[in-house]
Amino acid sequence: MDLVDRQGLNKIIKDVSALVSKAGMVAREKRVKTKRDAVQGAQELCVGSIVPILAVSSVTGEGFRYLRTLLNCLSTAGTAESRLQLVGLPVYFTIEELYNVPHVGQVVGGMLAEGQLHEGADVLVGPMKDGSFEKITVGSIRRSRQAVGCVNPGEAASVSLNLPDGVTLRRGMVLSAIDYQPPVCFEFSANLLLLCHTTKYICVGFQATVFIGSVCTTATITHINDADCLRPGKWAVVRMCFAYQPEVIREGSPIILRQGKTKGMGEVLKVFPSSSQ
Repeated sequence: MDLVDRQGLNKIIKDVSALVSKAGMVAREKRVKTKRDAVQGAQELCVGSIVPILAVSSVTGEGFRYLRTLLNCLSTAGTAESRLQLVGLPVYFTIEELYNVPHVGQVVGGMLAEGQLHEGADVLVGPMKDGSFEKITVGSIRRSRQAVGCVNPGEAASVSLNLPDGVTLRRGMVLSAIDYQPPVCFEFSANLLLLCHTTKYICVGFQATVFIGSVCTTATITHINDADCLRPGKWAVVRMCFAYQPEVIREGSPIILRQGKTKGMGEVLKVFPSSSQ
């Protein structure tokens, strides 16, 4: 709202609405102009696929009241029973950020998806370039700059790690329970929607950067089911292969594909574990 006039704002909202209503999109847009709209939008987000559209100003603060209402009305992820079930599973912590803190050493930031991560616990970290995992020890844990003894599922935290010599971490690795090594893969299949491309289609052999959770790497399309190419605005099941090293990804994870002006999105359908495991 601060950089455009009312006419420009209406054009942006119209463009966003047109993008949401494109072929293949299952969500619908919802304008949030009042407090009641914000409450209804939060309720509909929990049961359906909608895209709330709010106009806010960082100068005057206009619209922030409705944004706060929308966020405050969102329900917590899952039920109490489902969260208890996640606590009983093996530790699965995704590394999203890396820090080198003076007098502390290697610190990672990320989200705990399953299990409970305790201070001083032994865990596995990986995958390395050969798909293996290394045993390490968790140092201190902090949430919102406060020291905590453990992390529960759905919580983000910063964790200091005691690494052996020769172990180098990267974004996209995971921490897992000492007695559970998650499967790594080079290949996976995904249901992909090509949003836009510089030409009419892409074929087998096309390389692009894929974003799957905290994993960001290059992958190649090796097969397209029931078609010889992938066209903009069309869904297709494709098989892809990571270009450099195996990764840990999960079925059902959202995937974003990008290369220059080429953009696509979809969902991981199946993971093919590496034969070396």
